[in-house]
Amino acid sequence: MKTEEIEKIIRFLGSSHLDLLAGGVIPDEPLLQIFPESEGVYFEPEEGVEMTFSSEENVFIKLFILLKETTPSTLEYEGELPGKLQKHMDQNWVREVFGVPKETHGPVRLPQPTGWTGGWDTYDYDSSLFPEITLVFKYSAEMEVVTLVFKKNI
Repeated sequence: MKTEEIEKIIRFLGSSHLDLLAGGVIPDEPLLQIFPESEGVYFEPEEGVEMTFSSEENVFIKLFILLKETTPSTLEYEGELPGKLQKHMDQNWVREVFGVPKETHGPVRLPQPTGWTGGWDTYDYDSSLFPEITLVFKYSAEMEVVTLVFKKNI
């Protein structure tokens, strides 16, 4: 994906599935459910990119970009990233470039095959271009950025 395509997707956070279809952001394909009890449905426009929608109203709530393999089934994103973002970042780089996080959480142990993670940092994402968008950097145990999560502030 090109930077412009990612930015267009980010601008549609908080919009309905129908709005994304009408805006030509995603093709008219069914939204998928991981398992029957899951709280949301999702769409993968490209390997390593996942869009999550609320299951009741089909509102686009989160955009995940997977930069590093975290489980055997994880596919890494190979496209471009917007703004200052890079494919290879660690927590030191993130804090040097983005400053003090709005929120932070230390390492967490998740069930296998994931195991230990490095936690996460949260920032307001480029408020001049993307008002009300939060960017979460999720870290590996080695403090490398493994996932970017964009979400609309509520």
